[in-house]
Amino acid sequence: MPKSQERCQEIREETRSKILHDSMLYFAKNCFAGTKISDLAKHIGIGQGTLCLPGRKYGSSSQHSMK
Repeated sequence: MPKSQERCQEIREETRSKILHDSMLYFAKNCFAGTKISDLAKHIGIGQGTLCLPGRKYGSSSQHSMK
């Protein structure tokens, strides 16, 4: 059975909350400056590609970030 739009939104919000919560715990223990995306993703239990920079849209090309 397909998920409703409401359920998809709930899943996104739950995932975002988990990422934020687990990231804060990781940063508190390991410091922000020395954190690698790969280590953070492993701690949270998600793929590296799931993490993105705030304010950036998925699929942004690297050309835009080099300007």
